[in-house]
Amino acid sequence: MRYLTKILSATALSVATIGASVSMAFAASPSSSMTATPGVSLRLTLDQLLGEHALVLEERMQALYSGNTAQYNALTSIMNQDTQQLTQAVSSIYGSAAGTKFASLWNQHMHFFNYVNAVKGENAAQEALTQYKNQFSQFLAGANPNLSESTLSTVLQEHINQITTAFNDYAQGQDSAATQELVQDYNLMYTAGGYLAGGIAKQFPAKFDNQSPSTPAVNLQVALDQLLGEHAMILELAMQALYSGNQGLYHAYMMQMNANTQALTQAIASIYGTAAGQQFEHLWEQHQYFFTYVNDVKDGNTAGARAAQEALTQYKNQFSQFLAGANPNLSESTLSTVLQEHINQITAAFQDYVAGNDAAATQELMQDYNLMYTAGGYLAQGIVAQFPSKFDHTETNTAAGNLRVDLDQLLGEHALILELRMQALYSGNTNLYNAYTAVMNQNTQSLTAAITSIYGQSAGQKFESLWNEHMYFFSYVTDLVDANSAQATLTHYKDAFAAFLASADPHLSDSVLSSVLQEHIDQITAAFNDFTQGNQAGAVQELTADYGLMYQAADYLASGIEAQFPEKFASTSPNTAAGSLVSSLDQLLGMHAFLLEMRMQALYANNTAAEQAFTAAMNQNTTSLTQAIGSIYGPKAASEFETLWNHHMLFFTYAEDIKDGNASGAQAAQMALTQYKNQFSQFLAAADPHLSESTLSTVLQEHINQITTAFLDDTKGEAAASDASLWQDYNLMYTAGQYLASGIVAQFPNKFGSTPAVTRPATTPTAMMKGATSPVTGLPLLPIMGIGAGLMGAAGLLLKTRRQS
Repeated sequence: MRYLTKILSATALSVATIGASVSMAFAASPSSSMTATPGVSLRLTLDQLLGEHALVLEERMQALYSGNTAQYNALTSIMNQDTQQLTQAVSSIYGSAAGTKFASLWNQHMHFFNYVNAVKGENAAQEALTQYKNQFSQFLAGANPNLSESTLSTVLQEHINQITTAFNDYAQGQDSAATQELVQDYNLMYTAGGYLAGGIAKQFPAKFDNQSPSTPAVNLQVALDQLLGEHAMILELAMQALYSGNQGLYHAYMMQMNANTQALTQAIASIYGTAAGQQFEHLWEQHQYFFTYVNDVKDGNTAGARAAQEALTQYKNQFSQFLAGANPNLSESTLSTVLQEHINQITAAFQDYVAGNDAAATQELMQDYNLMYTAGGYLAQGIVAQFPSKFDHTETNTAAGNLRVDLDQLLGEHALILELRMQALYSGNTNLYNAYTAVMNQNTQSLTAAITSIYGQSAGQKFESLWNEHMYFFSYVTDLVDANSAQATLTHYKDAFAAFLASADPHLSDSVLSSVLQEHIDQITAAFNDFTQGNQAGAVQELTADYGLMYQAADYLASGIEAQFPEKFASTSPNTAAGSLVSSLDQLLGMHAFLLEMRMQALYANNTAAEQAFTAAMNQNTTSLTQAIGSIYGPKAASEFETLWNHHMLFFTYAEDIKDGNASGAQAAQMALTQYKNQFSQFLAAADPHLSESTLSTVLQEHINQITTAFLDDTKGEAAASDASLWQDYNLMYTAGQYLASGIVAQFPNKFGSTPAVTRPATTPTAMMKGATSPVTGLPLLPIMGIGAGLMGAAGLLLKTRRQS
């Protein structure tokens, strides 16, 4: 947001020159000592610097993310000035050594930008995956007219979404959700395999004996393969999670394993009846002995581990007898051999895991996964032979069916290994990551061979080149690791900074400071994340909240410092009614100037949404100012103020005339604004004898000139000049606010003149967050002051597209 950037650069200057740089029109400002006590000046300085810090920090992050180098550099310069001024403030109170320490800690805000680069990398990886998805869909649809590019794109996007969602859930410690997403993606691969096989078989009917890969017999085999393959993977992973003591992950896998068992039981019951289904489930649940084995190995109970293995052997015998007894086409000996191999492979994989041999463990696990497909094919063949009419007299082991099974097996394996490899990379388990990498490379080679066997060498090479763009999933992981590292570093900074401030001032609480700093980190990063996701409303809301938080923090710090060094601040509280009056008027008038200019520019640019947003915000601003006048001068004065103030509509008449090329209309609008300026000056001077009509008229004319000049420069594309005029008017509103507040305090000394006893700093987050109420509106002061930041953030976001074009 270049406009916000430029405005903020002027804010830094105004801190150094507050009270001294007021134009000659304000030379006779009444009762300034009543509004600018040492304590109040400290508060206003910290308010302005910390508020500026929050805005510049967020906007600089957004500029870096957007690749707007010029804006980022400008914001960097402003932020450096802000840091220098804060450092000088600390040094002036606590000495140069403390100032140096402060600057060293404060500069750790750099990690916000590390976070930005990491998030930018994540999003770039996601964009690369989207591009891969598009290219891969085009490639497959181009190779096979029976495949729809749209359908392929939808499936691939769902694959990307499910894998990344599962990973994000894993990274956030949500093991149950992560496991569910992984299983969903595993199942999606079977949908994809069936779709691809159907298209290929239709394209090359002679190669596949004019058969469909979706016959009832093949569907049965695929269903069994799918469930048994999932069973093998989840069983082994659950055993490893139990051994490692990761209860959350263990329970997540067990939930999936229970769901898998129920699905297998229903499959058996649908063929052999409810009683057989119940008997199957009873026997199948003896897989629990695998977990008994794990616990015994973990406890060093050799005898118990041996007993668990014997129980598994007994289960194998009983289960083989049950299946062979139910189906004469199944051999008890064959079933027993397959089941024993299953037991051996699962336990061997687990033992390798325990020994830290991840490569061997992974290879054993994948062998068992493949074994399940052999078992699924054998069972399906026997069932189809037993009940040929149930399966329309179709067969398993057809060319088309085998194509589908092969694709299902490879794609299912791909989904599982891809996610597990991402998790291993995230957790820093290099050996496991390398083991999964080897398996994934094998999987890629097998898929490439399958494509090559159908479409030829050139197509196979093209497939492999595109498929290897799955590498962007790992770029995504690496960037997320960097983002989390940056956040962890910011948390460390927060702790160190809170400890530093609390040790320097006994009136400040380490706990309160830490809470506020963490909220600052959270709000800034949340605003940035909303911005990157296109959630402008959320970004503005978070930025507004953080800007308000900075004012609470400034008041807390100022109160603590004054309490520590009362002699430096003439024992004057930072939280006087007069000081709060100045802050409220400054903020409302500064907000007014910005909204007025942005609304004019939005109108000229035909940006209806932005104009409506600025109109609504400006109406709220007008209401707040009207309430302020009414609370001091009464409802009649408030009504007259609002009527006059709404003559600002003439600015928009002027903008419309410029837009339409109506020079005479624009000139008439300017004349009407001059008349308004005279009437408004008379109104204010008549209401307060301490205000000079001449001074007010001069300031209001300067306001009109600066706003219209900024507008005209913007229409000509002269952004720098437009910004300069807008900064000047923004700062003019602050000096105007001080002038008005001085007059009001002089007029009503009983309301604002007495200085309350020094308010000691709160020691709890709840007390510190209560803040002050405005003596003008009666409303909470700090939220009012924070509105300005949010609206300025909204302005930049809403006008961003137009200004970058």
